[in-house]
Amino acid sequence: MDHQLKMLFHGQLCKGHRLKRPVLPALLVFILLCLTGCRQSSADKPVFQFDSEGIYAGFSFVPGRYTVEQALKDGCYVSTDEAEEDLKAANDRAWEEFLALSGAGRECSIRFAWFLPEGNSYADLFYKDGTFHYFQSDHPAADKGWTMLRPLTGEAGIPKKEQTIYVLTDSTELTYDDVTWSMLSSDTRSVTKIPFVWLPI
Repeated sequence: MDHQLKMLFHGQLCKGHRLKRPVLPALLVFILLCLTGCRQSSADKPVFQFDSEGIYAGFSFVPGRYTVEQALKDGCYVSTDEAEEDLKAANDRAWEEFLALSGAGRECSIRFAWFLPEGNSYADLFYKDGTFHYFQSDHPAADKGWTMLRPLTGEAGIPKKEQTIYVLTDSTELTYDDVTWSMLSSDTRSVTKIPFVWLPI
């Protein structure tokens, strides 16, 4: 196919015949459709864009009737109000890909999508220019970059069981207990006053 297209662009078929005039418009239409299809396939990915006031505007590209099936196809980390065992494999794959790319210093993004009876909500996480950026559709805000995405491990539950959480922070001193105990405080930061974002993983 590639060879035939090259021959068409040079105005001749493989056997050396000249290209007929009606073929060229049809070929241009075909190429235009291919390019349009490529744009549509990537339109639902997070877009690092801001409005005139500096507020993140990437959620404006989310389709109006976005579904769980579409979100999974787009590589989102999906949550619903039902049992999520069927989503675990896809979510793990999406998150591990983001960790691998960002860990290698490559720009990447992931969208968290919640499908609940009261409506959908989203959060976008980017790794760009060596910095992590996190935005929530329910809390429009300007950009705040974080230098680190850190896994923190501790014990929780009855009986106690080890678990790992992921946070965005600029501190190497932040601990698992700092983050979990902050949920009991009215302070939006940790009990040690270290700013962080607890990611929904």
